[in-house]
Formats: sequence, structure tokens, C-alpha cells
Amino acid sequence: MGEDRVSDFARRYLDSQGRVTSIPAKRAMKEALVAWAARRFEPGRPYSESQVNEVLAPVMEDYVWLRRMLVDGGYLIRDDRGTAYRLAGPRGEAADR
Repeated sequence: MGEDRVSDFARRYLDSQGRVTSIPAKRAMKEALVAWAARRFEPGRPYSESQVNEVLAPVMEDYVWLRRMLVDGGYLIRDDRGTAYRLAGPRGEAADR
């Protein structure tokens, strides 16, 4: 996701406290929202579902939707049991480093 698109998203959809004000209607802006949210996670660190929620809740009221978009978009990888998440690597692999 290009830096310009993420900056455009931030200017249009974030309030002064950095919270998402609404879900963008256009697909490109939704993708920018998800890319922006993915930056809040540390590579290589495992997160429980509640920890993912703790990261996302301060920036968006519908953090469950955002978590689902991060997984569906390939930004977060959920383990086979569905109990741990990791930031995806550059080609969609779990970032272990």
C-alpha cells in the first residue's frame, strides 16, 4: 500500500486523537485503513485475540471488523487454533524475526 494513499486516508478519516471516524466506502481507502492499522503491530511478536483487540480498540470503535479485515487482507496471520496472531511478512509468511 502506497505511502501517499495511507496519508490520504489519515487526513480524511482520522480525528484529532487518531481515531477512525468512519469506515471508508471506497475499496482503496478501506485497504489504506487496514494498512495503517497493521503498522500498530510489532513484527515477530505473537498476540492473543484480546491483545489484538487492545491494540485496535483505541483507534476504532468497530475493532472486531478491523481485526477481521487485517486477517482477511493478509496483514495478520492467525494460528491454526485461532488463539494467536502475528504480523505477516512481506510475502504473507508469519514474521518470525
